[in-house]
Amino acid sequence: MPEPYRRQAYPEFCLLGHILQVFPGDVIVGDDDGVMVIPQHLADKVAAEAKNMELYEAFVTESVLEGTPLIGLYPLTSDEHKKTFELWKKQIDDNI
Repeated sequence: MPEPYRRQAYPEFCLLGHILQVFPGDVIVGDDDGVMVIPQHLADKVAAEAKNMELYEAFVTESVLEGTPLIGLYPLTSDEHKKTFELWKKQIDDNI
C-alpha cells in the first residue's frame, strides 16, 4: 500500500503526456478521486481556500444535524447563513 504522504523534490520540470507541466516547487496532491498539480505561486491561496471549505462543510454538517434546512445553506446563498458561518468560524479559531 502506498504511503499516504511522501515528499519528493526534482530539480527540473517534467511534462506529463504532452499536456501537463510540473515545475520545481509545484504541489502535487492526490487521493482516491484523482491528482492535481498546484503551481507554487498559488499553493498558499489554494490551501487557505481548502481550509475554509473544510470548515464550511463541518459547519453545514453540524447545522443540518441540528435541524437547519439545506436551502440557502448548501450552496451558501443566504446572508443569514453567511453571518452564522463567520461567527461559528470565529468560535472555532478562538478555541484553537
